[in-house]
Amino acid sequence: MRKMHCLLFIAMIAAITGYTGEYAGNPLALDAAVQTITGLPTSRCPNNTVSLSVDVKNEGTDPLDFSINNMTITVTITGASAQSLTATVTVGTLAPGASQSFPVSPAANLSGNGLHNIVADIAVTGETATGNNSVNSSVMINATSVVTLPQVVHFIGYSGSNLANVFPNWSEATGTQTPTGTSSNWIASTNIYGSATSAAIELNGTGQSEWISGPKFSVQANTELKFKIAITDFNSSLPDPNGMAGTDDSVFVKLSTNCGASWTTILNFNGSNTSAVSSSFVQQAISLAAYAGQEVMIAFVATDNSVDDVADYDFHIDNITLDAACTSVNVPYTERFDEVMAPYVANCLTIENVNNDNTWRTVANDLPVSFNNTLRIDYEFDGVTPMDDWFFTKGLNLTGSTSYRLRFQYRNSDGAIYTEKLEVKYGQGATSSSMTSGTLFTNTNIDNNGWIEVDVDFTPTSTGIYHIGFHGFSDADQAFLSLDNVSVVVTPVCEPPTNAAITTLTANSANVGYSSIGTSFVIEYGLKGFTPGTNASAGGGTVLVEGSLSRLLTGLDGNTTYDVYVRQDCAGNFSPNSLPVSFTTRVANDEAPGAFTITVNASCTGATYTNVNATASIEETNSGAYPGCSGTIQAPTWFKFTAPSSGAVRISTDVGSGNTLTNSKLALFSTTNVTDYATFKIISCDDDGGHFLDGGHMSVVYAAGLQAGTVYYVGVDRYDENTTGGTFCITVDELNQSMLATEVSCATTHPVPTSNGVTDYMGWQPLMDANSRLIALARDTTGLSVSDYIVAQNIHVGSVRTDLTSNQRYLDRNYRITNGSATNIDLQFFFLASELTALRSVDTAVTIAKLGATHQVETVPGCKIDFTDGSGVNTYLSQTKNGTTADGLVQWIQVQAPTTGNFYLHTSWTPLLTKVFLQGAYSGPLARHKDVNPAWATALNTFALNQPYNTPAFGNYNGGEKVPSGFFTSTPSNALDITDWVLLELRDASNVLVMRRAALIREDGRVVDITGDSVVAFAGLRTGNYYLTVRHRNHLGMSVENLVSISAKSLGVVSPTTTHHFNFSTATNADIFGTAAAYRIIGANNVMIGGNPVAVNTNPPFNRVVYSGPGNDPGAILSAVGISTNTLGTAVLNIYNVADVNFDGRVIYSGPGNDPAFILSQVLSSSTINIVTEQRR
Repeated sequence: MRKMHCLLFIAMIAAITGYTGEYAGNPLALDAAVQTITGLPTSRCPNNTVSLSVDVKNEGTDPLDFSINNMTITVTITGASAQSLTATVTVGTLAPGASQSFPVSPAANLSGNGLHNIVADIAVTGETATGNNSVNSSVMINATSVVTLPQVVHFIGYSGSNLANVFPNWSEATGTQTPTGTSSNWIASTNIYGSATSAAIELNGTGQSEWISGPKFSVQANTELKFKIAITDFNSSLPDPNGMAGTDDSVFVKLSTNCGASWTTILNFNGSNTSAVSSSFVQQAISLAAYAGQEVMIAFVATDNSVDDVADYDFHIDNITLDAACTSVNVPYTERFDEVMAPYVANCLTIENVNNDNTWRTVANDLPVSFNNTLRIDYEFDGVTPMDDWFFTKGLNLTGSTSYRLRFQYRNSDGAIYTEKLEVKYGQGATSSSMTSGTLFTNTNIDNNGWIEVDVDFTPTSTGIYHIGFHGFSDADQAFLSLDNVSVVVTPVCEPPTNAAITTLTANSANVGYSSIGTSFVIEYGLKGFTPGTNASAGGGTVLVEGSLSRLLTGLDGNTTYDVYVRQDCAGNFSPNSLPVSFTTRVANDEAPGAFTITVNASCTGATYTNVNATASIEETNSGAYPGCSGTIQAPTWFKFTAPSSGAVRISTDVGSGNTLTNSKLALFSTTNVTDYATFKIISCDDDGGHFLDGGHMSVVYAAGLQAGTVYYVGVDRYDENTTGGTFCITVDELNQSMLATEVSCATTHPVPTSNGVTDYMGWQPLMDANSRLIALARDTTGLSVSDYIVAQNIHVGSVRTDLTSNQRYLDRNYRITNGSATNIDLQFFFLASELTALRSVDTAVTIAKLGATHQVETVPGCKIDFTDGSGVNTYLSQTKNGTTADGLVQWIQVQAPTTGNFYLHTSWTPLLTKVFLQGAYSGPLARHKDVNPAWATALNTFALNQPYNTPAFGNYNGGEKVPSGFFTSTPSNALDITDWVLLELRDASNVLVMRRAALIREDGRVVDITGDSVVAFAGLRTGNYYLTVRHRNHLGMSVENLVSISAKSLGVVSPTTTHHFNFSTATNADIFGTAAAYRIIGANNVMIGGNPVAVNTNPPFNRVVYSGPGNDPGAILSAVGISTNTLGTAVLNIYNVADVNFDGRVIYSGPGNDPAFILSQVLSSSTINIVTEQRR
C-alpha cells in the first residue's frame, strides 16, 4: 500500500511540474529521453525518400556533453518495408530541459504496401536510466498500383463479403474517418430489375460507417464518375414509402488525394436530396475535372449516424464506372450492346425509365444477331402499367441537310400472342423531351419473334449533336421487346445487303446468306469483334468475293465465335457493310463422327472439355438413341474409347475441377455405323450417380461385358433445358477393386437413380453406393423407369455361409434389388475374387463359369443378412455371362430374373435322378444287379477308387470324382451296395455336349453321387431341357429319345429322392434313342447291352459288341488272360478289368463261367450276326 501511495505522489508531482523524467521523484544527473520521430508523412502514398529526425530531450540535471557522452540514434523500420537508419552524435551539448532534433540517414524508403512499424532508440555513453530511450510509431502506406480506366464495378459475382476477389483493387471496410478491416455491412442484392446484383445496405439503426473503396487512378480533364442509385423497402424490390426522408442517414461519395489518408466528401445523399430516388435505378454522374493531373481514390460510405430512425430501407449502388466523360461520336456509328456484361448498358448510352418500372437492359445469349448481348425490355411488371421506357444512343455528330441511314433489328418474344409497340425518334439530347427532330419509325403491332431489319433515311435540318431514341410503349402485361445492331451511316449510293443470316452450321463450316438485288459481293469474316474493312480491302478479317446470295465459309475452328459482314460491289462503288451477324461453330465433337478419343485409364484434370455451343441434330433427336435413362435430348457431345481386355469400365464426368457444366447425364453406346444414329444401341446410362462435384449432379456409368478391342461411343449431355452448357472432365477407367462398393450392412441406404420422366429405358443402369462405387447393373429390355430401383447389399464377415436346407454353400456377398415394374430383368452382380476363392475353398466345384444365383421373391420384404428359406419363393438362376477385371480382383456374373428381390450367389448342385441296369451285372431272379461279391468289392477297392473314364474311348474324361479307401462293400441281399462307375452325359437340343460327370451305380440300378447314397448332381448346370446318356466302360451306352427337363437347385430346396428324371429300366421303346436295338430286356427291366471290352469313341458307329473278326471283344479277354497266365481256362481273380464282362471279379477265356460266352450270347440275340452296334447320341 505504501508503494502505491509513493507512485501516486510521483504522478501528482509530474502533473504539477510537467517533469516526465524516468525518475521524476529523484532526477538523475544524466538522463536523455526520446521525444518523437519527426518527418513522418501524412499521406498514405508511397515515398522512398522520406527524411526522418529523432527529437531528444535532456531530462537530467546536468548538461549533456556529447563529446563525453556520445549518443547513437537508431531508427528501425519493419513491416511492409525493412530498413535501419542511424545517427552518431559526438559534438555539442544539450542543456537540462532542452530538446533537439537529430536527423538520421539514409532517407527512409516507405514504399511498401501496408503498415510500417517505426521504432527510434538512443544509446548514450554512461547513461544508466534507459527506460525513456525508445519511442515507436507507424505509417500505413497504400502502394497499390494506379489502375487504368475505365473501371467498372457491376457487382456480378459479389456475395456481400468477396468484393476484393471479384473486383480486384476494390474493397469493403468500416471506419468513421478512414476505412479499416476487410468487411462491412454492405450486402449483395438481386431485388432490383435491370441489375444482376447491386450492393445494398440497410440503414436502420446507429453507428454504421460502411465503406466501399476503389483503387488509385489518374484523373484527366474529362474523367467522370458514374453510378446508379436506388432506394427500396428493406429486402424488397418495392419502393420504400419515405426512403431517407426524415432520417439523419447519409451515403457519401468521398475522394482522397493522399492514397486514403484522409477523405473529402464530394456528394452526400441524404433525406434532403433523394426524394426522387425510388426502386428503379437513377443514373448519377460526377465530373472529376477539378482533380485533373492527380492520383485519387473514390469511396462510397454509408452512415446512419446517431439517431435510430424509424425508417427501414435499403440503399442500392450499382454500375460504378470511372471513365472519360461522354463525348459525341462521328458516323458511321454502330452499337452491338456487347461492350459490357449483361444486364448493364455501356457508358454513354442512356436509359430513361419514365414511369419507374421495368426498363431496357442488356441480355446475354437471347438469340442475338451479333453476339453476345441484345437490348431488351421485359414487360410483365404489374399487369396494369403500360411500357414507357427510352433508350438513347451516344451523341452523334450530324451535318445539316445530309442524308443519314438508321439501321437496326428488332423482334418480340412471343409472336402474335403478346404484341409490342416501338417508336424511334431523334433530337438534340438524351431525354424523351428532347426527341423533337422527327419520328423515324413506328410499329404498334410487333407480332414477329424473328429478327426484322429496318432501314430508315433521315436528314437533320441543322448541324449538331443528335441522339436517337428508341421508345418502347407496349400495353401493360406484355412480354419481351428486343433490339440489336443499331447503326447510323451516311445514306449510301450502293445499297448494302440486308438480313444477313447463318443458314447451316457445323464445327468447321458455316453458310451465310443475305438479301440484295446486286450480283457482286465482298464477304468478310473473322473472330468476334474484329473491325471490318471497306470497299474491296480487308479489315481484321478474311475477305471472299462472291457472286451469289450465299457462301459456305470453310476451314473454321470448332467452338469459336465469328462475325460476318457483307458489302455490295456496285461496279467498283462499294456499299457500307451489312449489319453484323455472329455465329459460334459447333464443338468439334458435337456429332458422333467427330468424337474425341479417350484413352482408358488416362486421368483428366481441370475442366478440359466443353459442351457450350453443342446442339442436338435432327438425326440425333430422331434416332431415339439418346438420352436413354433420363429426360430428353439437349445437346450431347461425343467421345469414344476402345474397350480394354476385361470389357469392364467406369465412365465418369464426376472428375476434375473448375467445371462449369454442373449437371450432366451420360450414356454409352455401341454402333455398327458411326455416321448413322439409327445403328446406335444404348448400353448403359446414368444421370446423377456422381458424388464428388456439384452436389452429386455429375454422372458415373459402369459397363461390363464389352467386346475387347471394339470402339464404343459416349454421349455427354446437359440434364435439361434449364442446365447451361459448360466445361467438364471425363474419364474412362478399367474396372478395379477400388470401384466396388464395400458397405457391409443391409441397412445402408444407397442413392436412387434419376429418370427425369423416362419410363421406357431399356439399357443397363448402374446401381451404386453414395460414393459412386458399383454394386450391380440392372437392365429391363422391355423398358422401365430407373428411378424405381432400390438397391442394397450385405457382405458377410466370417466363415463361408451354408444353407442348411439344401446343404449348399453361397457367396459372402448378397444383394437386394427391387423395381416394381421390372420383368425379365438382366442383372450383373459384382464381387471380389477373394470372396469367390473363399467359396471355392469349401465347395471345390465352384468356378466363375459355374456360379449362378438363388433368386428369392420376397414374401418377407427387405434385404436379408443371410439366406432364410421362409422369406420368399426361391428359384435358381443360371448365369448367362461372366467376367473378371484386368487386375483379377473383381469378378461378376450376369443372370436374368423374372422379377426383382433378394439374390444369393452360389454354384447349384443340380440333381439328376435316374435308374439303369448293366446287363453284365444283372440278376434275373433278383430283378436287379446281383449282389456284389467279396471278390468284386475287393477289385473295386483295389483298382477303382478313382473314376475309370479317363481313356480315349470316353474322350479322356478327366473329372476328379473319387471315393475313399475301403468305400466299396459286399453285403449280401443289400441292394444298396455299389456295383460300378458310370459316365453321365447331358446334351442340349442341338445335340452338343454340355456337361458330363462320373457317378456310381448301385445294385438297385440307382445312379448316385460319390457319397454312395445321395442323388447325383451336376455343379453349375443351368435349368433347361437336355438329352441324357448313360455310358459304361464295357457296356453299350443308352440315350433318351426326347429332351428331359432338369431344374437347377436353388438354396432352400431339398434334392428329390423318388421321382426320376428318366428311368431307363422301365422306359418304352419310344422313349429310348435307337428303340429296341439299344438295350436288352430281362424280365421286367431294360438293361444296357454288355460284352464290350473293346471300346472305341468313333462317331459313328460308336462302340460295338463284336464276337469275331477285326476288333472282336473276346480278343480283349484273351489279351487280359494271356498277360496274366499261360492257362486259358484259368481265371484271373480280383481284377478290375473291362474284360470282366459278367462282373464276377475274374476274367476267364474258356471253361465254366468264361466271359466270351457272354459276348456270344449278345451277338446271337442280335439281328445283325456277329455285331451289336451301340445306339446312343
